[in-house]
Amino acid sequence: MRDQGGISQLISAILSGRDLAILVFAPIIAGLAILALPPRARRHSARIALVTAAAGLAASLSLLSQPSGATLRIPRFLAQGIILRIDSLSMAFALTASVVWTCATLFALDYLRGERAAHRFFAFWLLTLGACQGVFASGDLFTLFLFFETMTLVSYALVVHEESRDSMDAGALYINLGIGGGLLLLGAIASVYYSTGDVSFAPSLEAIAASVPYVPVWIAFFFGFGIKMGMVPLHFWLPRAHPVAPGPASAVLSGILIKTGAYGLLRVSSSVMNPSVPVANLAYYREAFGLAVTGVGILTALTGSMNAMLESDSKRLLAHSSVSQMGYVLFAIGIASAYPAAAPYATAAAILQIICHAVYKSALFMMASASRKGIFLPQGEAAGPGSRLVLTAPLWISALGLASFPGFGAFGVKVLLHHAAAKSFVSSGLLGHLVLEIAFVAFGAAATWYALKLTRLILLEGTTTPCWPHHETPGAGGSEGEMLKGQTHAHRWLASRAAFSVSAVLVLALGFRPDVFVRGLVIPAMLGISTDAANPSSLASLLADKEYFTPASVAIALAAAATGAVALSSSGRLGKRAAYWWRPCAESLLGRCVLSPCRWGLALIERFMDRGVNRVLSRIPVLLFRALRALETVFDRRVDSAYERTAEITRQLTSGMSRLEEALTTASDPANMIALDAGPGPAGVKRQYEPRLASWNSANLNSAAIILAFVLMLLLLFLAGPHLDYRA
Repeated sequence: MRDQGGISQLISAILSGRDLAILVFAPIIAGLAILALPPRARRHSARIALVTAAAGLAASLSLLSQPSGATLRIPRFLAQGIILRIDSLSMAFALTASVVWTCATLFALDYLRGERAAHRFFAFWLLTLGACQGVFASGDLFTLFLFFETMTLVSYALVVHEESRDSMDAGALYINLGIGGGLLLLGAIASVYYSTGDVSFAPSLEAIAASVPYVPVWIAFFFGFGIKMGMVPLHFWLPRAHPVAPGPASAVLSGILIKTGAYGLLRVSSSVMNPSVPVANLAYYREAFGLAVTGVGILTALTGSMNAMLESDSKRLLAHSSVSQMGYVLFAIGIASAYPAAAPYATAAAILQIICHAVYKSALFMMASASRKGIFLPQGEAAGPGSRLVLTAPLWISALGLASFPGFGAFGVKVLLHHAAAKSFVSSGLLGHLVLEIAFVAFGAAATWYALKLTRLILLEGTTTPCWPHHETPGAGGSEGEMLKGQTHAHRWLASRAAFSVSAVLVLALGFRPDVFVRGLVIPAMLGISTDAANPSSLASLLADKEYFTPASVAIALAAAATGAVALSSSGRLGKRAAYWWRPCAESLLGRCVLSPCRWGLALIERFMDRGVNRVLSRIPVLLFRALRALETVFDRRVDSAYERTAEITRQLTSGMSRLEEALTTASDPANMIALDAGPGPAGVKRQYEPRLASWNSANLNSAAIILAFVLMLLLLFLAGPHLDYRA
């Protein structure tokens, strides 16, 4: 489409069926329309949200069939213009977001039925969807920043939807960290524009390094996107925001919103902060940056895993596990930057991990929220073994996907990560490979631990939570008949059951056939990345390597699962009687020597982080006040000095004018003429000047004024003559 500009181009693009415009702007327009609905029509907001999400899914599938992608330009918007461009990398993220958002919308239809302000939730739900798709479809840094900050602002309404004190506190923390990350991104983008004069996704690291110190630009991009990812030490907003947010909001917060940070980091590290030609010193710093990101990824995965193992709340456990899973993504991005030989496997692992995590984590959040509401498991006569087995099957499938069990979820991700780590540790010898295998088994065991613990928590909440209509409890207006009515209604959550089932099928497909998704989504996405990961020979070798279920990989995964299950059983959480004989020894070694120090250390780190953040936030107003006082003092001094100088000049002018007036008066008044004195001395001097003073009368003064005015007129004509326009 040609750049004909303005809002008319956008509207014509949507009306003409442009898939990219429908993907990004249709949810935004629908969300604004829901906010403008009259009260009687607000009951249709859920249907509008479902139709809009389905339309976005159809548009993403249509874009998937276009190998060349699509581009949409809106010029003259904020003087810079908006550029939307879908390539293979953004297509993988946009399709994942569309699938997850459609399933979460199905769940929201049942979850928010009867809720107050449901129309407001669906309005900001669609606004957040459009902003997320805008991030994935951004064609330059300006568009990415615009949609990234819009997403942060509109998703705040989803976090604080309950309007409780906890939700408001969590929302304040979320919006403060989001704005802080946005300011870091703005500074980094401004540095790129200052260095290159452009904000496109083009390799320009050497131009940036020639103009500004590029290490702070790296750090600004890393922390700006890392805050949204939940990167340690800026991860503490996740376990606070998820428990207080509604179930559908938690599903997309962890499933999609934190992936925008991963997408931004992956996009920027592979384009803007990548040299267009190989430079030796820049390659050294890029390797150092990759190693730093790898270390942060390991720390993030370890912190999230330990916190998830110690958590007893299902949604907080899922939030901590999201931190751990994002640590895997950071680990893969770091290896891809530091070790070019391992870049194909590492980049493929990062993209596939993002897709897998979005699917099974959103499903687990939806089921945990449904369990808290008491509608996940059937009650009464319908609570037979067969119905329980059918309804809990998606839970077990998603939990096994979280644990990366062979044939479920992210098992292919762990295989690709293992290949990438093995290639990066190729020169470390036998000891390095032994440490690598132990680390993979340990992280797999931790994932199995908190996946089984999560399943137990969800099932217990589903059997102990009473199932009455929302906002009604016994003794608070909810009668027994209404409770039975709510139980009957719980069996009719067909939309939610459909969402759970679709997610479970996708988890199985990702686990059993990861090669299909690698060839269909991951490798085309890697072609849009200008790094060593997009080397055709490397991709050819990756295509040829289709063996994910090798005996070694399956053995490592099974060993990790068995270790995690035995460790959880020995901790007294499950199977107390079966592990009674070795429970004291295991609890002593694991609990006192490992878990307790880790718990204390993590609590201490979190306390210091909270204190540090609070001190910084509390010191900012004081510093601003002091700065304003200093500016006020300097300004007052300057103003006082200016007043004194003006007064002194005014006094001097007044005194001079008084003396001039007195002299002119004396010269022009004949009555003040001095009498002649024939004597010698001073009297002779008076006699010499008397005729000259007496000659200055009124006529002479008028003539002098006319001559002075004529001279000034000639001077002005001489100065302004070249600038006058003599044309008629």
